[in-house]
Amino acid sequence: MTGRCGRCAAAPLRLPGGQLLLVFTGLAVLTSLAGLLPARRATSTTTPMNALGSTE
Repeated sequence: MTGRCGRCAAAPLRLPGGQLLLVFTGLAVLTSLAGLLPARRATSTTTPMNALGSTE
């Protein structure tokens, strides 16, 4: 017994090129649209020192 799978070695690896291209294009479009959105501004009046708390 050699530890190899006879069926696995014979089957060539086939990638669904069309689906991969579609997913890649969709992610690229979503990323570019997200870059066009206005940045969310912080509306909180809490300062960083207040957020850390008092050390006394």
